[in-house]
Amino acid sequence: MPEALATTKRKFHKLLDSRFGSPSAPAAAAATPPRPVSQGTISEPATKRIRSGGSTTSLAASLRNKPVPATSINPVRGEPNFAPWSHDAFIKRLRTFGPVTNWHPKPDAINEVQWAKRGWWCVDTNTVGCKGGCQQRVAVKVEPIVKRRRVQAEGDDQEQEEEDDEDDEGNQEELERALVDKYKELIIEGHSDDCLWRKAGCKDDIYRLPIVKSTVWQPELRTRYQSLLRLSPFLENLTLQPAELDPSPNKILANLPTSLLDKQEDKSNEEDTNEESEITEETKQKVLKVAVCGWHGSTESSTQLLACEACFQRIGLWMYQPDYKPHRFGDDDDGDEEEDRSLDLIQLHREHCPWRNPIMQAATGNYAGKSAHAILLDVLDRYIDEQRRRSRGTIQGPVTAGSEVESDAGATDDGRESLALESMPSMPELTRAETEKYDKERMSKLRRLRTVLGFKKRAPPTA
Repeated sequence: MPEALATTKRKFHKLLDSRFGSPSAPAAAAATPPRPVSQGTISEPATKRIRSGGSTTSLAASLRNKPVPATSINPVRGEPNFAPWSHDAFIKRLRTFGPVTNWHPKPDAINEVQWAKRGWWCVDTNTVGCKGGCQQRVAVKVEPIVKRRRVQAEGDDQEQEEEDDEDDEGNQEELERALVDKYKELIIEGHSDDCLWRKAGCKDDIYRLPIVKSTVWQPELRTRYQSLLRLSPFLENLTLQPAELDPSPNKILANLPTSLLDKQEDKSNEEDTNEESEITEETKQKVLKVAVCGWHGSTESSTQLLACEACFQRIGLWMYQPDYKPHRFGDDDDGDEEEDRSLDLIQLHREHCPWRNPIMQAATGNYAGKSAHAILLDVLDRYIDEQRRRSRGTIQGPVTAGSEVESDAGATDDGRESLALESMPSMPELTRAETEKYDKERMSKLRRLRTVLGFKKRAPPTA
C-alpha cells in the first residue's frame, strides 16, 4: 500500500510539472554541477555506501571544516569620508593641493584651504573632487589678477604702455570678482544634493596647530630639530630672517633640558653622537631657530630642502648659499647688482600657513591674534621660567641665613624680577594658638569650597 501511494504521488507531481512547470527548472538543474562520486560507490547499494562512508568525508562535514576568512567576520573599516571635526583628515585633503604642478595660486576666497574645509581633494591640475563621497568634480580655472599683471610685465615695455588702459584693468577686476563669487558658490553647491559635505563643513579653527600642549610641541620640536641637524653643513653659512627672536635661540638652548632636544631612540649610536658634538654652538642656534619657525629638514635626490608639514611648502637650500649664482639670460646678466640671499623663515611659508597667518591659527585667550611661531616662542619662554623656578628648590648644599646663591638666570627681557636666590631666611616658628588659628581658617575655606562644588557628606553605612 505505501508503494502504491508513493507511485500515485509521483505521477501526480509529474503531471503538474508537465502542465504548469516553470521553464527555469531545467536550466537550474543543468547548471548544478554533478556531484563527485568516489570510485566503487556507484555499484554498491545505498545502505552499504552509508555504512562504509566513514573513510570518506561527507559534503556537510567538509563544509563545516572549511576555514572562514577573518575578513568576512570582522571587516576592517576605512576612515569615514565625512569627518569635518578631524584635523588629520583636513590635513590629508590639504596635502593633495601641495604640489605646485597640481594647484596654481588662487584668490584667498577660493584658495586650497576653503576647498579642503568642504571635503574637496585635488584630483587633477586645478581640479577638485569629492573622493569617497558624491564623486563630483569641479575645474577651477581662475588666476589672480596680480599674477596676470606680472606675466604681462614680462613683455615689451612699448606694448605694455599701449595696452595699459584703466578701463581694461577695471574689466579684468570685475571679471575676476565674478569668477571668484561663482567658484565660492561651487565650493558648497558643487557637491550633489544628498552629499553631507553640502550640508556642513569644517569649522574656521580646523587649521589651528595644537602647539600649546606639551605632548604636542615637545616631540614635534625634537623631531624638527633632529631632522635639521643632519643638514647643519648647509645651514651654517645661511643668513636667516628674522634676525632676532624672543626668547633668543641662545637662551632657549641654555635653559632647555638636554633630554628635550636629544634623540629618544638609538641612543647607543655613537656615530650620530660624535657628529652632533662636532657641530658648533652657533650652528645649533641656527638649527633651533629654523625648527621653532616650523620647518623640517629633508633630502630628496641628494637635494637638501626645508619642508613645512602644515602648508607643504618646500624650499631648496642651495638657492640661499652665499656662493650661489643664478643662471641669467641675455642682457639680464648684471654682475654689479647683489641680490639678497637671506632666508626669511616666516614669509617663505605659504600665505595661509598657521606658522605665518594668525587668522588661520585662530588662537584664543592670551594667544589671540598670534601666529603659530609666536605662540611657540611664548610657550618656550614660560617653559624656561618654569624650569628656573624648579631649579631653585633643587639647590644642593647647606644654605644658611644671609648666604647668597649665585644664579645665571638674570632679569628677563620684559622686566620681570631675577630668579637668583639672594638669601633664604629660616621660617619663623609659630605658637600653638597661631597654628590653631591657621588650621581653623583652612577648614573654613574647605567647607565653603565643598558647599560651592556641591559635595555632600555620605551617610554612614547601616548594619
